[in-house]
Amino acid sequence: MTDIFTVAIKKAGVLPPAVRDNFGYELIDRVAAWNELKKKIAAGMADVDAGRVSKLPTVEAIIQEAKKRHANNQK
Repeated sequence: MTDIFTVAIKKAGVLPPAVRDNFGYELIDRVAAWNELKKKIAAGMADVDAGRVSKLPTVEAIIQEAKKRHANNQK
């Protein structure tokens, strides 16, 4: 364990059992969310590496398209 994680566990260890349980559940949820995010990033990077992702438009192109739509709605 890292030093800060060890310190956090020791400090949490003196809390009442119900509070420790809540921290434990929150930590489990955060680790699960972290692992899910890592999977999604890996899948996205695999798509990029395989060329399955199209190029995103530039900011300028997005602004230009928004201006066109706005102009069409004004008529």
